[in-house]
Amino acid sequence: MVGFAGRLVNAKGLQDLFLALENLVGDWSLLVVGDGELRPELEAQAQANKWRARFVGYVGIDDMPQYFSAMDCLVLPSRTMPDWKEQFGLVLAQAMACRVPVIGSSSGAIPEVIEDAGLIFPERDVEALRHCLQKLMDDEPYRQGLAQKGYERALAKYSATGLADETYLLFQKLLANRIEKLV
Repeated sequence: MVGFAGRLVNAKGLQDLFLALENLVGDWSLLVVGDGELRPELEAQAQANKWRARFVGYVGIDDMPQYFSAMDCLVLPSRTMPDWKEQFGLVLAQAMACRVPVIGSSSGAIPEVIEDAGLIFPERDVEALRHCLQKLMDDEPYRQGLAQKGYERALAKYSATGLADETYLLFQKLLANRIEKLV
């Protein structure tokens, strides 16, 4: 199941995801978690294409793990806008922590969040996004490997323990620099 979680607005790039899905080969379904101004249009497009799509609306953060567990991948196809670009992309870290492989556009901080633990495509590039989706659908071992790699990245970089370790190392470095300047 291809998944998306977030606001259903132009900046999130759902139009690109839907265009990529139009010619995706294989047996797939779509899960959209979130709400916004594009919801009626997206639901109509999914229905017109006779897709197996489920739109669940807004879901609280505590309930998201059950939706992530239903996904074979999470896609965050955000688009940089004149007054906005994707910041941290928390949904990516959450999905990776649930062992869900992620695909993200090159908008804002998405590549920094994913690094090599998922797939990154140039924002607004529908063909590249379709290729990423097809690769995950066609190669189960690759998809499982990315899921594990994402999980390990989420634990190391985005868990409370991982953040504490990074903070400790930062303070150690600052202290070492301060001592060097005093000597």
